[in-house]
Amino acid sequence: MNQCPKCGASASTDQLFCNNCGFSFTVSPAAAKHKKSWYIGGGIALILLLTFVFSFFFSGSEEKTADRFIEALESKDTAVLRELLDSSQSTIVINDTSIQALLDATSDGSILRDVENDLKNKSSIYFTIKEQKHSLLFKKQYVVVPSSYYISLTTPEDATVTVNDTKQSISKNQTQKIGPFMIGNYPLTASYESSYGKLTDQTTVNFHRQKEENISVVFKGAYVTISSNRDDAILFVNGKSTGLQVNSSSQIGPVATDGSVTVHAEVQKDGTTFKSSPYTIQSEESIMLNIQTPPVEKEKTVIKEREVIVPGPRSYATSSSYILPGSDSYKLSYRDISSLSSSELRLARNEIYARHGYVFKSKDLQAYFYEKSWYTPDSSFRDSHLSSVEKYNVDFIKSYE
Repeated sequence: MNQCPKCGASASTDQLFCNNCGFSFTVSPAAAKHKKSWYIGGGIALILLLTFVFSFFFSGSEEKTADRFIEALESKDTAVLRELLDSSQSTIVINDTSIQALLDATSDGSILRDVENDLKNKSSIYFTIKEQKHSLLFKKQYVVVPSSYYISLTTPEDATVTVNDTKQSISKNQTQKIGPFMIGNYPLTASYESSYGKLTDQTTVNFHRQKEENISVVFKGAYVTISSNRDDAILFVNGKSTGLQVNSSSQIGPVATDGSVTVHAEVQKDGTTFKSSPYTIQSEESIMLNIQTPPVEKEKTVIKEREVIVPGPRSYATSSSYILPGSDSYKLSYRDISSLSSSELRLARNEIYARHGYVFKSKDLQAYFYEKSWYTPDSSFRDSHLSSVEKYNVDFIKSYE
């Protein structure tokens, strides 16, 4: 009787296989052990080979990542740029605006080449290729980490600054650091809410080699002179009261001249509000806000005073006299005209034109001014010959005729 070398079961001398485990009595135990070792070794070798092939063909590299990033910049592939750019290793905000700012900058071929050389030489001026913190098994993944740029900003007023889709409050006359940003051309808007409307300043910050850009905001606006035929009129800007009496605020500003600011004047009389027509500011100019109101008791009282104070004939009845001698040199007030009748106001208004030789069509005006020694007719007269003061006084007097 034989014994199976594998399981120890009894077997006859002419038996080829073990009835218990199926071992072949024609293969020696040493050969069987050698065959088993070969299978194990071959399996290990196959696993190592597959690992090498997978790593060679599917794992990333710094060079491949850099090439892919440059290709995405050249083709303006925002999806690939968003995939490769990584801000988890910095506080830079990566969004559509910052990616567009990067594309705007690298549309300049010289800047694109600088970025390419930076990545190839690993000088980390603009970007650094780094291994991603959570790479897959057997595979290294790389990302592009941008370098940081900053803005040092100064504004003359308390302002709100918007850059890279982020709003930030900046105190007046204090330099404040904003950032970080990656390389790019970033639109910057600063806005200031003044008593006379909103002023803005817009610029573009171009980040390239310099890591910090100094920006000084300038709010450009006009200074306008505003007057009214009513001394007690209150100035309104864009429908809101400023609390200022128009004639006490002869000049206001700075005011935006982009058509966004409209002014008007109001007075209250016996519970009724009287308003001037609205006026949209579009340049640095003088503005007259006339308010049409019914006659008030104050005017009647003044007329009575006039009858007492000026009892004799008018001093302007002589050939050399004027009704309002100063109407060409200073802005009139209600006190200057309060004693004049409607017909006298008409003469006083046309007196301003007569000084320049205006040729009158009305017979009564012709007769009146031809008697004045200072009047010299001039057919070449144009309204443009009037000064700003004279134009103001013409409108002012007419509002009381």
